[in-house]
Amino acid sequence: MLFRSDDEVASEREISLRQELFASAMDTEIDTHLFLSLSINMEGSTDFVITEANKAATAFFGRDLIDKYLVADDIMNVPDALAEFYRVLETNESIRAEGVGYDHPLLGQSRLADFTATRTPQGVSVVWRDVTDARRAEKEFAKSEERFRLLAENSTGIVLHITEDVIEWASPSLERTLGWKPESWHGKNVDEIFHPEDLDRVRRAVRSSALGRDAMCEARMCSALAANHWMSVRTGPYLDNSGLPSGVVMGLHVIDEQVAVRSDLERRARYDDLTGCLNRHSFLTLLGVKGKGQRDSRSEEHTSELQSPDHLVCRLLL
Repeated sequence: MLFRSDDEVASEREISLRQELFASAMDTEIDTHLFLSLSINMEGSTDFVITEANKAATAFFGRDLIDKYLVADDIMNVPDALAEFYRVLETNESIRAEGVGYDHPLLGQSRLADFTATRTPQGVSVVWRDVTDARRAEKEFAKSEERFRLLAENSTGIVLHITEDVIEWASPSLERTLGWKPESWHGKNVDEIFHPEDLDRVRRAVRSSALGRDAMCEARMCSALAANHWMSVRTGPYLDNSGLPSGVVMGLHVIDEQVAVRSDLERRARYDDLTGCLNRHSFLTLLGVKGKGQRDSRSEEHTSELQSPDHLVCRLLL
């Protein structure tokens, strides 16, 4: 009977413990992780045999992988990837490859993967990540961004992308409409581009859209020629490729004519076109409010108007 020394027993225990820790660490990884050694398969061809595989790899390939051959057992028969594995063995250099096409063993689909391969004393360590869905999402997002830019750049209105109250991007129509170069607004705070008296309602609209809701208001803006313009302000959430809000999209249209027409209609509703005085309805309404002692700021304005000589004549005419 052979007896082992205490040192040999302790060394074996330490090796076993390290192997357990190593296996546990591998199993915490979400990516497929394989350890490969170069060998000769049952067909007599040079092949890579799998010596270690984490749980993510077993789930990904849908089978037990230990002691299986990449090519002979149809685990990963990817010529581009195999060529890189051989190169790592020859050069001892780590490599990273992106967008490598392969056939998924379970889904039977052509997909894409990124992988890294690193030389080890026994062969090659490979970390494999399927990126098909991520690349598809990136392409869809890029398409949506391109459509957004196409619409924004050809829109008659101004389009702004705002993140945390800071303008990230402005459409070229900004220069056509207000005379400002789009890049001159990049990095500006929203507060800098609106009339101070209109900031509260603009801020409310931006805050609402940052929470995922559409909003609208009207506010004044100054052109590059120092002329104030009334703008229709529409805001909405800017969604990232995950569908989550990532800033605010603001659409701006000049509405000077609409505001002028509306103001004219309001004036005509209050004043007589012939005399320029308050009409009978507005005058009686003013008297009623005054009698009840409930004058608001607009009533005080009207009352001051009534003190002028022209309005005293109008009162006599009534």
